[in-house]
Amino acid sequence: MIKKCILFMMLFATLPAFAYFEPDWSEFCPPKYANLSTSKKYFWAEKKYWLNRRLNFEKNKSYCETQKNKENCFAELRQSELNKNQIYFSQLQIDQQRANTAIMNNSINSLKF
Repeated sequence: MIKKCILFMMLFATLPAFAYFEPDWSEFCPPKYANLSTSKKYFWAEKKYWLNRRLNFEKNKSYCETQKNKENCFAELRQSELNKNQIYFSQLQIDQQRANTAIMNNSINSLKF
């Protein structure tokens, strides 16, 4: 069993050297926003954000498919999307911390007499 795992890891580690994979939107998007329809109007900012991200991703992926060096283009697209996710989720965390701080401050202020 351990030998199979090691073999699999070695194979997986060398795979990018001779193959590339087209990025898929599901790699970057939370599942609940993966299939938002372009024919609907969304009022929630979060849904609008993920729909616009997907549309831009699809446009950029189509562009990569026309390039001679698809591998580099897809790699750059994938890295760009991962960077956007890092920024997005970092901002969510900051917003949550601010909300928690505001709740704590309100609780403390309500205890003062």
